[in-house]
Amino acid sequence: MWLGLVNDPAATEDVVSWVREGGPGVAPRPEILDLYVFSPLVRRRPDRS
Repeated sequence: MWLGLVNDPAATEDVVSWVREGGPGVAPRPEILDLYVFSPLVRRRPDRS
């Protein structure tokens, strides 16, 4: 899972609180973190054939 836009102090505190509870695989992700979840784009390499 990727989180973005978490430089805001409130967002950082949301992440820290979740990690203190155990984080991924241990504690359920708080719904507020859904606002920060994103999927990185896949880079395509140029065809060199």
